[in-house]
Amino acid sequence: MQTLQPVVTADALTRNRFSATSLGRGAFILLGVSLPVATFGDVVLTFTILVAWLAALRFRDTAEAIRSNPVALFAVVWVFVHAIGALYSVGTPAEVWRGVTKSAIFLLIPVAVIMVKRDRDVRLAHYAFMSAIGVTMLLSYLRWAGVIPHDAPLLKDAGYSASVVFKYHLTQNLLLAYGAFLFAVYARSGSTRNMRLFFGACATLTAVNVVFIGDGRTGQVALMVLAVYYSGWLAGKKGVAAGIAAVIVIGLVAYALPGSSLHKRAALAISDAEQWQPGTRAEPSGVKERLEFYRRALTMLEHNPWIGVGTGGFAAADRAAASRVGMPPTAHPHNDYLLQGVELGAFGILLLIALYGFIWREAGRLDNPAQRALARGLVLMYASASFGTSMLNDHTETLLFVWMNALLFAGYHGARVRRA
Repeated sequence: MQTLQPVVTADALTRNRFSATSLGRGAFILLGVSLPVATFGDVVLTFTILVAWLAALRFRDTAEAIRSNPVALFAVVWVFVHAIGALYSVGTPAEVWRGVTKSAIFLLIPVAVIMVKRDRDVRLAHYAFMSAIGVTMLLSYLRWAGVIPHDAPLLKDAGYSASVVFKYHLTQNLLLAYGAFLFAVYARSGSTRNMRLFFGACATLTAVNVVFIGDGRTGQVALMVLAVYYSGWLAGKKGVAAGIAAVIVIGLVAYALPGSSLHKRAALAISDAEQWQPGTRAEPSGVKERLEFYRRALTMLEHNPWIGVGTGGFAAADRAAASRVGMPPTAHPHNDYLLQGVELGAFGILLLIALYGFIWREAGRLDNPAQRALARGLVLMYASASFGTSMLNDHTETLLFVWMNALLFAGYHGARVRRA
């Protein structure tokens, strides 16, 4: 008796690919809501994207996308270099695995190329992100004002910073800084007057939160950089000059108010820097700790200048260095340039600079002015903030960078943008 063999028709395969691709596209969009709010949601949605990509069976399309999309290709190079670094790492297996998985997030960029093709999808994702940022901003004001108690469930402990909501102060201020910039870009490019006014109001309220309420110094610096760039985007060289002047004036006004976050954080930073003694154990303090981390990282870089200690190896190397001088160790130096340098040597620093420079250059070839601005603003924020924290080592910061670039460059092919 002849056994009937199941046959997968071309139509069935096409439907499967369409359904899986739609699922992945939806997960990309929902990441905009999850990113400022819930790490668990990020993990679930990222896993969903991976499963959808596997189910779509579009491996040849992905390979072609990597060959034709320069940003997707650079993302693969980034992952490959860090995978090579894992082969000689001095870190524990868990530390090496964490380092590799952090770099592997960059693979979302080539995956996005086959899932996010329409400008409408990018706008929906941005709206999702701005919605979450808007909620975060409003809740932050309410918590700072005492309307929401410090021990409210589902929110972060407000013992250190009175305005934190879903993330701690450093990450929250960075998210709000880029959120304010995103609102401002949409205020410039909005299709109706009411939309422009609404987004402009959101940008202003979010920026005020960062400067006067939020306790993240790195986010405050990032916002200043973004404000200057935004002014230049609007009005060229004259806009840059006006932006710098505005940042100086607002900064002086904020610093003149003793109760403002900028005044308190700047005064603390200056005091800590003056009191810091190299190699001397001191009370925990953001600036003092960072300066000591930088000193040890530079020493480790000097001892391993060419290929470093390997991906995920910083923590192990610092434990050894800190124990020799009786200091507490750290998992990362709060400086991305030093982290890449220690783990991958001078090549790692050059690779990070190349990443930012490459995306900046390719962003200039996007034919959507708003998307060009968003990509270049993201680069400026990360390139500047990476001096004060390990931006591509922390979960939320890394995912924001990858997710935003994945959206902006999903339809990009060299000197032109693919439209669907």
